[in-house]
Amino acid sequence: MKKRLRRIAVMVGKDLKKLIREKSFGLVILSQLIVISLSITAFNTFPAVFYGENVPSALVSVAIVGNNAFYDFMTTSLNLDVYRYDSLETALIHFKNGWHNAIIFCKDYYPSGRKPIVIDIYAKEDIPSSLLISRIKRILEDKEKKIRNDRIKEYPLEIKLLRIPDIPSTEIPSSIIYSLLLPLFFLSTVAISGNLFINIFTMEVENKTIDIILSTPVSRLDFLYSKSISCIILIPLQLSLWIMALSAGGFTLQNAPLLILLSILYGMVFTSLGIFSIYIAKNRDNAQNILTIFLVIVFIFLLPLPDSFIKNLGFLVNIIPAYLITKLACSGLGTCTITGFLITAVASILIFWVSHRFGSNYLLG
Repeated sequence: MKKRLRRIAVMVGKDLKKLIREKSFGLVILSQLIVISLSITAFNTFPAVFYGENVPSALVSVAIVGNNAFYDFMTTSLNLDVYRYDSLETALIHFKNGWHNAIIFCKDYYPSGRKPIVIDIYAKEDIPSSLLISRIKRILEDKEKKIRNDRIKEYPLEIKLLRIPDIPSTEIPSSIIYSLLLPLFFLSTVAISGNLFINIFTMEVENKTIDIILSTPVSRLDFLYSKSISCIILIPLQLSLWIMALSAGGFTLQNAPLLILLSILYGMVFTSLGIFSIYIAKNRDNAQNILTIFLVIVFIFLLPLPDSFIKNLGFLVNIIPAYLITKLACSGLGTCTITGFLITAVASILIFWVSHRFGSNYLLG
């Protein structure tokens, strides 16, 4: 067993040297790093560049629901385009139709009273609304400190933020980093392993060195394992680089070790797809074309899926790559997430084992 592992390690080392020397591989990593850096920069600097500390009144409209005292207070404080409503229901209808960026509602506003003042804020999930919310909360908290400075601990101001997810918006929410760009970079990094496997395997065939290698004590199965490991071992190194880049940009990822482990599992699947692609195509170019078809199917699941479709999937949504990646990166480890991860692990290992057995018997047989 030790001799077998040593032989595999030697072959992996040789393949890694070949891969590192590949200029195209370095360019792919550099291009990914540039794109993710530009994405982070854009999302961090967009508000400051275009809006600064204040939200232009021409870009936002606020609906106020409450008594006269509350309306006068908000009008003076916000200095924005403000509309008065007597009914919250009417304001919500106009809000959902896109008339306003936010609704500020206070049922009982009595500054001189002893009861806490409860203010509800309804807002969309777009950039102007996010900036507006930040400004509103800051204004209200400043007013609270001035008006009730002596009683702030006893009678605090309670602010509730209610987001309405089903309201169409023309703006891109900042959460796109987690929900779309992160899975995209994650899967594109992992998908490279399949293409690398095709390249290093067909290189051995084209250079006619495969027969020489197999004439040594190296088995056909060990030969395939060494090629796959050479491609997979680079994935966690790349992903660690992306995680550090995101963290430096202020986008902290939870469960980073599990994300790296998940990348290895997906890498096992993509190298397995590389084996099947070579078996079907018999040459490098056609094998890469077949692998591209597999990739298109995988990346389709990065597209936003309708809520009705997701609900119909039920638990199965936890094994869809894009959703599992986002859940691991943004939330705690719930039962469904852990179960989805374990199912993915078992399925990936099984596919890896079957594909390499298949390849040793039919691809190299």
